Amino acid sequence: MQLNTSCFHKAEIITDRFHIVQHLNRALNSTRISVMNDEPNSKTKFKTYWKLILKDNLKLDNNNSNYYRCYRHLMNESMVVDDLLRVDKILEETYWVHQRLTQAIRNKNITTLLEILNDPPKNISKQMKKAINTLTKYEVSVSNALKYPYSNGRLEGTNNLIKVIKRIAFGYRSFENFRTRVLLICNTMVRLEIKSTH
Repeated sequence: MQLNTSCFHKAEIITDRFHIVQHLNRALNSTRISVMNDEPNSKTKFKTYWKLILKDNLKLDNNNSNYYRCYRHLMNESMVVDDLLRVDKILEETYWVHQRLTQAIRNKNITTLLEILNDPPKNISKQMKKAINTLTKYEVSVSNALKYPYSNGRLEGTNNLIKVIKRIAFGYRSFENFRTRVLLICNTMVRLEIKSTH
């Protein structure tokens, strides 16, 4: 970041929103794992329904009831998550902080995000505290992520595409051929107009 500001004096540093959410998801997931290891009776439930804990609370299904593994009666997704959160108070508090942070990022609500980062609840897991401290350290670039619409998602997608082309091609003898193939697939090849000499 120091190099960016020394070369580009007016540059605004933006942390990618995907990486912010990923950082928070990892903190919540590691909290779930530590609770799972401490609670042998609920281990199978935590191991089976980890995706529901990471899922956006507003997208959990409240209507359709099914038979879920580890449960002997009909339940919906919200009921499963509520049951898992009842196991541990710290997990429950961490879960709701995670939900508030991710919803603030999704809605681009800088005020709510900064309120939580600057004054986090006391009884959250140490993993989430560490994640919040990291985001607080980079508060300006995290705020810029919500302020501006820019993202490096397209660049990362292009890098991934190049790696896929390289992998499925089993190597290229000529770098020029490889470069041309990448430019053609990425649709960035500029057509050269050859002027006739007649």
